Amino acid sequence: MKPWVKGAISAGLFALLFFVLPWGQVREALGRLSVRVWVAVFTGFVIGHGIGIGKWRLFVNAARAGL
Repeated sequence: MKPWVKGAISAGLFALLFFVLPWGQVREALGRLSVRVWVAVFTGFVIGHGIGIGKWRLFVNAARAGL
């Protein structure tokens, strides 16, 4: 699948998510979080994805898939 198609699907699902969710409650809940919590969650998110990428590459290379 082409990268722009993946990006379009992700953007569409993200937009649908915010269309379906009660925006007032979401905004209120986000406003209650401190900047420290935002940074911690984002850092954990990036680290988790990095671990997943490393694991995927390890298994693909172990199978000698040559991707």
